[in-house]
Amino acid sequence: MTPRRMPPRWLERLAFFPGGPRGELLFVLGDLREEYANRRRDTGAVRAHLWFLVEAVSARARLLSVRPRTTAPKSSAALAPRYPIGLMTNDIARSLKTVARRPRFAILVAVTMATGVAATVVMMAAFQSVVLTPLPWSDPDRVYMIETKLGDLDWSDASSIPEFRDLDEGVTSFEEFGGYGFGVAMVGDSMTASRLPSLLVTGELFALLGAQPALGRSFVAEDALPGADPVVLLSDQVWRREFAADPGLVGRTVQLNGRATVVVGIMPPDFAFPDRSIEVWTPWRLDLANPNASRSLHFLRVVGRLGSQVDPNVARAELAAVTATMAETHADAYFKGYQTRMRPYLDVVLGGARNPLRLLGLAAALLLAIATVNVSMLVADRRVARGRETGLRVALGSGYGRALLPLAVESWAGIVVGAGIGTLVGWSVLRWAREAAPAGLPRIDLLGISPGTLTAVGVSLAIVGTVATLLAFAGSGVPASIRPGTRGARGDRSVFRRSDALVVTQIALAMTLTSGAGLMVRTLHSLYEVDPGIRPEGVLTARITPRGDAYRSAEARIEFHRQLRAELTALPGVTEVGVALNLPYDGRYGSDWVFQNESTQHLGVGESPVATVQMAGPGYFEAAGIPLEGRGFTEGDRADGRLVAVVNRTMAERFWPGRSAVGQRLRVWNDPVSPWMEIVGVAADIRSFGLDRDAPPIYYVPTTQSHVSTFFVPGEVFVLVRTSREAEDMALGLRRATGRVDPTATLSAIRPFEEVVAAGFGQRELTLWVLSAFGGVALLLAGIGVLASMLTLVTKRRAEIGVRRALGETAGSVAGRLLRRTLGLTLAGCAMGVVLSVGAARLIVTVLYGVPVWDPPALLGAATVLLSVALLATLVPAMSALRVEPLEALRAEG
Repeated sequence: MTPRRMPPRWLERLAFFPGGPRGELLFVLGDLREEYANRRRDTGAVRAHLWFLVEAVSARARLLSVRPRTTAPKSSAALAPRYPIGLMTNDIARSLKTVARRPRFAILVAVTMATGVAATVVMMAAFQSVVLTPLPWSDPDRVYMIETKLGDLDWSDASSIPEFRDLDEGVTSFEEFGGYGFGVAMVGDSMTASRLPSLLVTGELFALLGAQPALGRSFVAEDALPGADPVVLLSDQVWRREFAADPGLVGRTVQLNGRATVVVGIMPPDFAFPDRSIEVWTPWRLDLANPNASRSLHFLRVVGRLGSQVDPNVARAELAAVTATMAETHADAYFKGYQTRMRPYLDVVLGGARNPLRLLGLAAALLLAIATVNVSMLVADRRVARGRETGLRVALGSGYGRALLPLAVESWAGIVVGAGIGTLVGWSVLRWAREAAPAGLPRIDLLGISPGTLTAVGVSLAIVGTVATLLAFAGSGVPASIRPGTRGARGDRSVFRRSDALVVTQIALAMTLTSGAGLMVRTLHSLYEVDPGIRPEGVLTARITPRGDAYRSAEARIEFHRQLRAELTALPGVTEVGVALNLPYDGRYGSDWVFQNESTQHLGVGESPVATVQMAGPGYFEAAGIPLEGRGFTEGDRADGRLVAVVNRTMAERFWPGRSAVGQRLRVWNDPVSPWMEIVGVAADIRSFGLDRDAPPIYYVPTTQSHVSTFFVPGEVFVLVRTSREAEDMALGLRRATGRVDPTATLSAIRPFEEVVAAGFGQRELTLWVLSAFGGVALLLAGIGVLASMLTLVTKRRAEIGVRRALGETAGSVAGRLLRRTLGLTLAGCAMGVVLSVGAARLIVTVLYGVPVWDPPALLGAATVLLSVALLATLVPAMSALRVEPLEALRAEG
């Protein structure tokens, strides 16, 4: 039997626009539907559509023309009184009581809303605190770092003294230039000294920043003159932690690096330069006017303040012109090219954190969108479930607004409560993040809920509530369940189509988040497969700082390292001990120095090759687990013997291709006075600047000879102890051994070597965890959405399912139809999600490593997970459909 063809829903809305059919028009609509079915069968759809439109308009005109002009209403709907405020207030209170008695729907809406708001709070607070909060200086947007680039090397933040002098004299677009360098300050007496990160600054730097101390004064030009009394500025944190916030400290002396130093000022609590880690500032007594200073010695970080009326583009052009003049005037020093650029200092502070924050902000927006769709779906399904009740209210004359008010109260109660819970959860996450200080995120101490964050919560609440209301309450005409000529779910086709569209949208958004997490998993997997060039397992590291005038000579420092190594080697369970100036994967590994081999000894400084130099002591390669060809350093490599060096594999293959580098010679700088060193070993490559970057050329010089070959012996060093003992036991032995060598030496940064290497994953691990959390919540919301949609479908089609079962359809067929529907919606959502995922992945390409933007395993994995979640969510509705009894379903339908 061919089913009767009903007019499309859009055609009925258009014919009776605005407001839909009411009163007498409902009976007219029933007649029009019957005639429409006959005409469509005889004349086709187009002619039937036109006939329906003309007849509907004519019927409405006839009813308007014959309707008596009286205030007495004719229809039951018109009998409804106006909706005064008092009555509305009573209805809202009654609806809230109903929510309190039956809170399940409101709880579902609140939980869904809370997830979206919590993600929004966390990411909005992080972005505003880290990126949007200005630096705590005067007019910080006009402060720039000057970066340099020599030849094919990477951009560097260091300049030489002659370059600083030329910039200060030649670039007039900047009001002032200043310089700084990093150091270490030992604050306190010899037994209880604290090791604090410090900054050496030129005299004009604080004036350039416009920074004023909270107590005392800032530095003046005289403080940087040779022979001046030593002075220091302390951070507010050090002042409170080390000196109990004593206001009388200003003007008094403290022990700083073993010398009596006058405290001239205390900086404000919010001051940070260049970041929060620096707690001590001292004048840098550089001879900036020295005409013999080397242009190849880059160690000074240069900061400039742009003039108040100067366009940054004008300043860039002038900087480029001055740079070109320097490169031309000193061609021997810049044979391979010399470039400079000005970079906003906030970008320097943020480093590589801006892109991950943008990515996580996008993820939070997607999660909020999923929550919006899910709330809309829950409200729409709730409306379908209460359709008969709402229809009866309308039929009894309550009016559409009053009939839908209970659903609106239920929905908004869940939305508002969810927004409050989400804000509290986000605040808790921010507190945890501030205390745990995730690696790789600068300015973490600024995290908190600000007025801007609360504004974002309000906007999120308004967006979710408005969108959910519009999507769920759209088409608020007479519910299909009580319209003449309709039964059951047939009149709710538009509701189901809208629900299906929401499910597809939700799955597409969840696919985007899940695939992003998959890309980060694949990225970290690629990084884990990279050979770090070391064996960090079972190695404990620590920083050791000898202090006092006794270590001013190179021989005293070498002897300290020798005695320390002997004491540590004698500890039970220790197999190898080594020292080094820096640790791999712990920030910058050594410095870039010009060097010469025998084939390049005729080249000038601008032509000579550059490599990273690292200073290491005997036993270093064995303790770090670095494979060697040849040998490493031993106690026999003394200053009065043959000078030696070790190069890494990259340097050996680049400068001695096709032959062994062992036995070759090199020397630092390009000065004929520098002594030659013989290469005695080739070490495996260490990706010292990050696992995602190729190893640079590196050469190692022994600390026992470095004062001869490089004119410098490090005092403070890192010690590496390879041991079979537990880290806690070994740390205690390390402290005791150091105390036996020198009780005044400071021991700090004790940690397993594996933690140092793990820090190389930094921001990527943070990004992975946040994306994975967002992706997991997105999967949960997608599952809830599919579950709610399928349950509503089963509830509204119980009669149809009962009839089909009565006519002999098997239970498997009924369940299979639901599963096929879910499968179709999920595949459509995944197809849409693939397009969104590829587009979103292009925004995170800088975070990826070894993974293409179009990565089939990540996309296929995300689609598989989503499909599994959707099918699992359909099992409950499918089981509910299988339990439908034909007679009970027909009896319930009436």
